[in-house]
Amino acid sequence: MSEFQRIIKYAAMAFAIFLTVAIITGIVGGVLALTGAISAVSDKKNKTESTAGSDSVDFDKEFEGIVNLHIMNGVGELTIEKGSSDKVRVEASDVTKDFRATVVSGDELKISTKSDFWNIFSWGINVHRKPRITVYLPEGFEGRNVVIDAGAGNIKLEDLICEKLDINAGVGNINGNNIKTSTLNVDGGVGEITLDEVTADDSDINAGVGNIHIQGTLNGKNTVDAGVGDIRLILKGSADDYNIKVDPGVGSVYVDGNKYGKMSWNNKTAENSIDIDGGVGSIHIDFKNN
Repeated sequence: MSEFQRIIKYAAMAFAIFLTVAIITGIVGGVLALTGAISAVSDKKNKTESTAGSDSVDFDKEFEGIVNLHIMNGVGELTIEKGSSDKVRVEASDVTKDFRATVVSGDELKISTKSDFWNIFSWGINVHRKPRITVYLPEGFEGRNVVIDAGAGNIKLEDLICEKLDINAGVGNINGNNIKTSTLNVDGGVGEITLDEVTADDSDINAGVGNIHIQGTLNGKNTVDAGVGDIRLILKGSADDYNIKVDPGVGSVYVDGNKYGKMSWNNKTAENSIDIDGGVGSIHIDFKNN
């Protein structure tokens, strides 16, 4: 593919994504404006109405013997962090009545809420609703498989250790800190992906619309597929520890501050590799020895 063809390809991709985001934003904005007006009229008419009849519910329960997590979050914020109990605790507030947290296959905790259009529409009508789900992990928790399927909302991960971590994002930002996993898979949607103090043996990161920032240690085989946005990797070690292959797309590539075009940093003795397929945006890879 020639440079001109590459520019046309990524410009078309960027324009298509822009149109998609613009259309979705317009629809959501129209829905929220309409439902906000309905909500305002309803609030004015029913100022003294009790919240006992609300469609939202709260949830708080502990689960024992959990090593696998599968979270399907339709709308709202999701946080996974360390707790004070010796069990996995799920705390949810302002979630819809279809919220479920159940144990399947003996050691897998499945958490789910609907993510269809009508659920999002209902969420839009209740403009004051702020759904939040928090999963507290016990001290010393080391999971096997952790899967997060997000709809619309931000994701925050803290102090998570597992064999395999899959994050499938919808609309919202992903922020993670102190994550250790053998296999890391991230499929971004619309939003920023920021992962600090990460240790992974193999990783596959696909970004949609937004920037990717990863700081930590990426061992083994690592692939990054960028969409629209910048990629910044701050990795422990040096460039000599990796085989690096970069196809920058439209943007530029910088390794330790030096600018490169399409590049292949061959180091046959290295046990680690990074394969980056860029999109629209710059790629920065910086190495730190401490």
